[in-house]
Amino acid sequence: MKRILSIDGGGIKGVFPAAILKHMEEQLPNPISRYFDLIVGTSTGGIIALALGLGLSGREIVSFYEIHGPRIFIPKKKGLFSGLVHKASFGYSDMIFDTKYEANLLKSALAETFEGLRIGDSHNRLVIPSFNIQTGSVHIFKTRHHERFEKDWRVPAVEAGLATSAAPIYFDTFRTASGVPLVDGGVFANNPVGLAVVEAIGVLGWKPEEIQVLSLGCTHEAYHANLEKPNLGYKDWGPQGLTELFMRAQDSASLGTAMLLAGHPIHNNVYRLSKEAPPKLYTLDGVNRIDLLKSLAADVAREEIAKLRKLGFFDQPAEAFVPIPMPNVKEGVAG
Repeated sequence: MKRILSIDGGGIKGVFPAAILKHMEEQLPNPISRYFDLIVGTSTGGIIALALGLGLSGREIVSFYEIHGPRIFIPKKKGLFSGLVHKASFGYSDMIFDTKYEANLLKSALAETFEGLRIGDSHNRLVIPSFNIQTGSVHIFKTRHHERFEKDWRVPAVEAGLATSAAPIYFDTFRTASGVPLVDGGVFANNPVGLAVVEAIGVLGWKPEEIQVLSLGCTHEAYHANLEKPNLGYKDWGPQGLTELFMRAQDSASLGTAMLLAGHPIHNNVYRLSKEAPPKLYTLDGVNRIDLLKSLAADVAREEIAKLRKLGFFDQPAEAFVPIPMPNVKEGVAG
């Protein structure tokens, strides 16, 4: 059996899946990353995936959010003009004139956490999506788990973390050493479970009947649209409404893709774990809700770990991941 872990994007709401993993890990004889053959994560989920692959425990990942979250999500200071418009634009001007937060604060937090490690140092197969805004195409960081993947193993984990979490209007576009402009993988795969199953079946060649998928969300709200009005214009939707519309569509499509490819109706092998929350209780940058997210995760983990055991997620550790060696390449040589 090949087990796959997929983790959604969601900003500071990444505390929720991180804390679920922490509580489950405390009930297991091995680090929780040892039970998965492939880990896929987007944005905050990408940071968690990198951390798991590089050997951090669930407790250490939760501590990352507790310590660095309030330091990262400090709004940039607005100038006089921006401040005046801010009052007249209901809080959106801090993202109209500039990104809301300093990417360097996130970079410092990741550098302190990953300490010079590279994607190639991961003990798990990893898939970390981002998006190239110059070419309009996906840019996905991967470990060396296929002979075609020749370069990403050299990429510093910090860079992959910055790229996958460079949410437009929140953080600056991340630029690689060669100048490639990358933004948050959440623009196409905020829920990356479909991408995870495509990787498992299409790239790794695993059979649907031999995979088991755990998809972790970052909480969600009940979806609502104004169905009483026949024609909905921009004023009706608003920026937040349109963003939510696109995100919900991607989430549904991704989960549906995963279930279809994995043969879920037959094999019952895609398990989605999230939690509905009251409207606007949890936000991408709501650091004041970290403790609430932790307590919610503790309750969910308590309810779900027995179910996951029954499904076979924690029967035994996965086989050790051995990266495919690069022919005639020295480990220390930069590419």
